[in-house]
Amino acid sequence: MVAVAGDGVGGQPSGWTSPVDDPAEVGGCALDAVIARGAGPGGMNTVYRAIAPDGSPLSLTVLRGEGYEHCAAQLEAARRADPPASARIVAWRLDGPEKFVIREYVHGRDLAAYATTYGPVAGRDLQRLAIGVAVTLNGLHRHGLVYGVLKPNDVVLTESGTVLCGVGLPDPPDQEHADPLGGMQKMLSRPPESLFGVGPSAASDVYAWGYLVAFAAGGGRHPYPSAGDAVAGFDAIWRTSPDLSALPEALRPLIGAAMAREPDARPSIDRVLAALADLVRDGAV
Repeated sequence: MVAVAGDGVGGQPSGWTSPVDDPAEVGGCALDAVIARGAGPGGMNTVYRAIAPDGSPLSLTVLRGEGYEHCAAQLEAARRADPPASARIVAWRLDGPEKFVIREYVHGRDLAAYATTYGPVAGRDLQRLAIGVAVTLNGLHRHGLVYGVLKPNDVVLTESGTVLCGVGLPDPPDQEHADPLGGMQKMLSRPPESLFGVGPSAASDVYAWGYLVAFAAGGGRHPYPSAGDAVAGFDAIWRTSPDLSALPEALRPLIGAAMAREPDARPSIDRVLAALADLVRDGAV
């Protein structure tokens, strides 16, 4: 089995090889490539490129551990909502020896891999990223849903725009293990209130949107100091303001509002979209 570098959901550096044995088939689909492998026992929540019986490519996430049964309603709601610019959920199984989520395969490079390889996302590309992610989040929020923990690995850049590839995907039940597709990025894209146990919300999605745009504009640089250290990173998120200097000047007030420390101070995602529309109309971004 081969590794697909930065392709589809997540991605690994070129030349990366599988440290554990991979199954040949899951859920009736043949697995032919690793897209992303997380840490934890057995490579928790490995994402594969899969081939359906009819020959079409799919993205298949193998879920490790137990306790996913309660996530069925979350996945069904996300499938019904089918927000724009998101990878469509095809099927899932949350119990038994084979637990997985299957969604459409998206060919592209995730934002984390792109920004760290090619540098800052700017101009029209940054505009498309900001609007595309906001449109997807708006589609979820209109159905009373939230994305959860949105991080750079979840955003795939394609020739036609951005696609979010983790809508409805349940997190591992054992949060003591490393994140399947983000690690430090997952921690840093979480809003300040999450440090005190506050769960995902529409406001936390807006915060993550602002973080993603700042991350992209900074060429993969986290908008907080000491972002490479967990303790220092948490402290920076709570005590300091994000560094937005890499962003176009006209966009900084909106990103700053989205990343406000207090959830109630952040704009709703539909107000974010309205503000973006004004900036584009005025030629400011």
